[in-house]
Amino acid sequence: MYIIPLIYLLLQISYVSSTHLLVNWGNSSYVSNTSVTLQVVVNPDIRRGSKIHSGTFQALANLGADNVRFVPWLPYPELGVAELYPPTGGPVCATVPTGQQVHLSCPSGHFTAFEFASYGNPSGACGHFKKSACDNDVRDLFEEHCLDRRTCNVLVNYTVFGKTKCTGPVRLSFQALCSNSTKSTSWNFDLIDPIVEDFMKAQQNKSVIINFSTIPQWMWNSPVASSWPTDPDNVTWTYEQGTSLRDDTLQEVAQYYARLVSYYTQGGFEDEYGEFHQGYKYDFQTWEVLNEIDSEHHMSPEYYTRVYDAIVSAIQEVNPTIKFMGLALAYRNVSYLQYFLDPDNHLPGIPIDGVSFHFYASSYYRTNATDFQTFFAQVDEVIPIIRDLVAVRDELSPHTIVDMDEVGVILPNDTNSDPFPTQPDPTYWAAAGAMYAYMWCQVIPLGVEIFGESQLVGYPSQFPSVSMMDYESYGQPNTRYWVLFLLHQHFQPGDIVLETLVNSVEVFAQAFSTPTGRKVLIINKTTQQQSVIFWDAEGATFEYVDITTQDYPPSTMTLTSGGFMIQPFCTG
Repeated sequence: MYIIPLIYLLLQISYVSSTHLLVNWGNSSYVSNTSVTLQVVVNPDIRRGSKIHSGTFQALANLGADNVRFVPWLPYPELGVAELYPPTGGPVCATVPTGQQVHLSCPSGHFTAFEFASYGNPSGACGHFKKSACDNDVRDLFEEHCLDRRTCNVLVNYTVFGKTKCTGPVRLSFQALCSNSTKSTSWNFDLIDPIVEDFMKAQQNKSVIINFSTIPQWMWNSPVASSWPTDPDNVTWTYEQGTSLRDDTLQEVAQYYARLVSYYTQGGFEDEYGEFHQGYKYDFQTWEVLNEIDSEHHMSPEYYTRVYDAIVSAIQEVNPTIKFMGLALAYRNVSYLQYFLDPDNHLPGIPIDGVSFHFYASSYYRTNATDFQTFFAQVDEVIPIIRDLVAVRDELSPHTIVDMDEVGVILPNDTNSDPFPTQPDPTYWAAAGAMYAYMWCQVIPLGVEIFGESQLVGYPSQFPSVSMMDYESYGQPNTRYWVLFLLHQHFQPGDIVLETLVNSVEVFAQAFSTPTGRKVLIINKTTQQQSVIFWDAEGATFEYVDITTQDYPPSTMTLTSGGFMIQPFCTG
């Protein structure tokens, strides 16, 4: 009854330079189930002693968001990997599929004996290997080529080890002893614990998604020895090497994560040699298994699913209440969801509580504000892909939630350290925040449940353009943070999305009916001021973030008429 006059009026006034908004308050389109949140990536600027440390965690606490993602990540191994070196004094073990090269090494000393080496279908894990009837015993080959050496490389195939009568995938398992007999482990949480403590304190009783995304490098098959800076605050981008884990049974990596979860949620754990490490009893609601698996170690969906199942099974043994999220895709390839979300591809009883993927817009320039207008078109281009991804979820695993847990913009040269990248144009922070708000509105009708802005802290060499804190200040949130704050304060799952008509492509608007009243989100997608005519707004309060508010909280004004101006890249 109301829609025809609205459309007619919109057409009649389309020639006017002002943007006209019309809302059909009586016509609800759908209910929003999409919450806004953010991710916190571990880096030196959130450590105690950093000039922005206190302000950063105060900003997190003030936001009060649920489902905040916490990610100790690969550029700072000392801050994110709790066992940087393999245990010493015990056996050196690996299980390697045929066709790959195995890189053996003693942590110190040299190989003194090969207790087990079998090619075919061996079973079990380190210390408990068993030979199958069809296996070839290949200990003599290892003793011939590797004994008394500290390192040894062997290509695993039937040419080296002989053909077997085994069916199914053929692999090699071996167990060797090294001359250093002192048993010790490298478990160390000294640098990690303070960051976890500060994060959990800031979150108070709000839910978290934890992702210790970096597997210790010594667990990977790699011809390149991994190294990292002795200064934990120095960045490295070469810590991760290899595409397959050295233990093809995956028990080594699974037990690493089981011990991590036990340390932080069950009060501690026993290490490989039975020593108890006292920990915490935090409530981790969700554990996300690894990060950008299609990029960081180039895992196939099949291999990742095996890794996911092994890690989840092991964690369930120590914490049966925790939920699990998978994939965290960088490139949104639908084939990964098609395989991973099919229950037939998982071990019995493995939950798939959530699935995640990422989106970053980009720009050709750091200092050209006009180029920032393209962020919104990039969102429009990716929405059909996200629709396809959610459709796969709906078909294969409708109970699984979808979390876009990294959303932002990465500007050119963002990881440069010599020299540091130039500062972006000052309008950038408002533009990137406006893009986040715009994309949130676009994914609501698709059925994305969690929409996370990336990331709380970045700085030169560590993706400064995704930062939500002013890294040059003493802990002041920037415009991107305040956009998220604005959205979180005013909109929640359960809000009713209303029909909203706009006669301009330069301004976006979406009306909601919320428990606290009628609200309209308005976004300026351009570098120009925009005149807005919205007759229903007379006497209303307009709360906004734009290029004029900079690092300060949202400004507020009372609209004395139905016409008002909004600044470039305004979100209000």
